[in-house]
Amino acid sequence: MSSKFKSVWLLAACVCLILGTLAIATDSEKQGSILGRVQIVDDPELGELIRIAIENSPEMKMLDEYRLGRVRGGVPGDYQELAKAAEAARLKIVRCVTETYAQIKLLDTQIAQIHKKIKSSKTTEAVQMELFLAKAELEAKRTTELAKLREVMNIIPKHAFGRIPASALKSWLVLDVINDDVVHVFKKHPKGFTEADLFSRYAYLDSVKLTSPTEVISYLKDVLKSEEHRPLRVVIMRKAASVRPSEELHKQIIQMAKEVKLQMEIEVYLDDRTPQIRRYRLYLKEGKIYRDKIDLEENKPDRGGEQGFYKESIPHLLYTPGNLPLKVTINFDAESKDLAVRMSKAIKEAAKKLGAEKLVEIEQKEFGPNEIPP
Repeated sequence: MSSKFKSVWLLAACVCLILGTLAIATDSEKQGSILGRVQIVDDPELGELIRIAIENSPEMKMLDEYRLGRVRGGVPGDYQELAKAAEAARLKIVRCVTETYAQIKLLDTQIAQIHKKIKSSKTTEAVQMELFLAKAELEAKRTTELAKLREVMNIIPKHAFGRIPASALKSWLVLDVINDDVVHVFKKHPKGFTEADLFSRYAYLDSVKLTSPTEVISYLKDVLKSEEHRPLRVVIMRKAASVRPSEELHKQIIQMAKEVKLQMEIEVYLDDRTPQIRRYRLYLKEGKIYRDKIDLEENKPDRGGEQGFYKESIPHLLYTPGNLPLKVTINFDAESKDLAVRMSKAIKEAAKKLGAEKLVEIEQKEFGPNEIPP
């Protein structure tokens, strides 16, 4: 190699070194100092993940409960201890979220590059097979990292047949499974969807119809067709005598949702409460109506009278979940016999209109002037 060539080569190497140093310095300036990068997260996605993870941490939630005065029996030192625990948790959360986020982003890039290579026409079949296996391995690692991130963030992801927040629901149905052949379908009012209804006896419901389990599946399929009704919550009530048919109906609804590929849009579960056959006793004395025996003993007749019974009692008896099958006992004195007949007729007509004639039993019992009815 001539001395002239050596000089040219050396000059070129120096220029490259200088340019490389300048490029590194420029890139470093863009990135900011290490201290600045430690103190600030300028990646919007990572910042949002950290924020949500901190808000969802049990330590922060407990501290917030204490601040709002919802923790009873606390002592002065409790707040300081909770604050220390929350701060320690925050530091750990930031590290865990950042590490897992970096791994997921790296795996995303690696999977995307392998996908491009698989699509390339230049790769042989043998190479493509290796690439497929490599991609599958990376996707498995990514799934694991996502699971770690969910755990750190205290997030349960949306999944098939998972619990849907009441605030996100567009429809809420209650299925009262009465026996093998009959299901009473109820629809909850659009307003007032709250999780509190999970622990109450389902107020604000409208009776839709009395139907068979098979027709219920068809009805639900039609409901799910419309986006106006999704996501949908379906609660299946059952009595001690209808445990088996309720479980069968639950399985059929799950299968139907899978067939129409709407598993993510429906929440369906069995209500563990199992009410027994409903018994209702009515007392008629001297042409007046008493809703229960205590009212009779205290001489407090119903203010609504017969008209109130038609408008209030019958709808409550027949159109409330858990009331069918129903046994109604009308206790009456001689003066109230005609009233007892009219009331029996009214209940039978309402049951017939609903299609529940076989589910309503009416018993009339006359008591004497000095007799105390049961």
